[in-house]
Amino acid sequence: MPPIGLLFFFAIAAVAFVAVRRSLRLTRERRQLQVQHPGEPWMWRHDWAERAVRDETAIKSGFLWFFGIFWILISSPVLLVFRDRADQDPFIPYFLLAFPIVGAIVLIVAAYLTLRRRKYGVSVCRLDRLPVAIGSVFHGEVQARVRDVPESGFQMRFTSVRRIITGSGKNRSTRENILWQDEQTVGSGAAMPNPDGMRIPVRFTIPSDCEPTDDSNPRDSVLWRLEVRAEVPGIDYAARFELPVFRTADAPQTDDWPAQTTTAWTPPPYVVFSLSRTGGEEVVIRPSVAAGDWFGYVFFIALWFGALTLIAHFGAPIWIVSIFGVFGTIVLLAAADILVGRSAIAADRQTLTARRSWLGVGRTRTFAASNVEAVVARIGRSSGASARYNIEARFKDGTARLIATHMAGRRDADGVAARLARAVGVSR
Repeated sequence: MPPIGLLFFFAIAAVAFVAVRRSLRLTRERRQLQVQHPGEPWMWRHDWAERAVRDETAIKSGFLWFFGIFWILISSPVLLVFRDRADQDPFIPYFLLAFPIVGAIVLIVAAYLTLRRRKYGVSVCRLDRLPVAIGSVFHGEVQARVRDVPESGFQMRFTSVRRIITGSGKNRSTRENILWQDEQTVGSGAAMPNPDGMRIPVRFTIPSDCEPTDDSNPRDSVLWRLEVRAEVPGIDYAARFELPVFRTADAPQTDDWPAQTTTAWTPPPYVVFSLSRTGGEEVVIRPSVAAGDWFGYVFFIALWFGALTLIAHFGAPIWIVSIFGVFGTIVLLAAADILVGRSAIAADRQTLTARRSWLGVGRTRTFAASNVEAVVARIGRSSGASARYNIEARFKDGTARLIATHMAGRRDADGVAARLARAVGVSR
């Protein structure tokens, strides 16, 4: 009987061969489409050309299964090799046990994605118009095999992302910066039931100053993603689509985005407005973070400083411990700003006052309203795939100051910025 290691080697070689063969086939087909449709990059993918974009999350579970099993197989024997040293140093078993635990977590995620795939199949986003045009209203629908009616509706997020890849080999890293994002909730009553599940309408207005899809440089590309989620009994529904968003000469232009977002806007619970004694606006913006955000930040910080303690225990040089400690402290302060920081702003025709505080400790800045040229919302930090927004006061001398940070949604940030702009007597 062949050794297990030899069988596993042949399994890896087979998977690599299939992956390379598939990649070459897709590259060949793309080149053929480029020749057939020069100047029309939205025709260079079959699903785009057919206006039926498939859910891209459906392909991840296979890789995760392979990676999780591979990771456990290569890390578990290490426990057997070093078990005899447990009497010498009790930290060693706990340190080594972290490696197979990572593999087990990957397998749990793979199992969840597989069960979700079995329940919902592969969703399809159908486009009314090809391509999705910048500066126009995007219409489409998502066909999802959702049988249960979600009480809170379907949450949709449309995002433009710049993906930057640096380095190569082991030093290769990928960073994604959110360029533009909008979110909305489609009520269950707006979804149309059909024999295969539901047809969920999609409608987003895309500002004319956005960047189009561009993958001509794989190391610096722009992608557009539509994410759809819904909370239902059992495994929640989730799908993600990569859409062809381009600038075209015949697109119906629309520049009324700010008016649309601020009309009939209702402040969320974490934004509280009140009337100031001078007749202006006072607003308090409390932290808006979900339980998952708390868990993610706390888990990362605990893991980071736990690993720092271990490497210090094993005798790492003090300069390495110091560098990692400084970086962890920076992350800790940034997390504290998101989790517990709050903004308080007062605006009238004389002054604009902004205060940022953490558990009651903070600083206050005051500006003359006559020097304010505009109050605008812009994308700030990202929290996973979700953008957070800052509110910025721009002055007539060309400078700008942040007056509120880490707001959870574009419409909320636009709404607050519009009311503050009116309070100081400027138009957006």
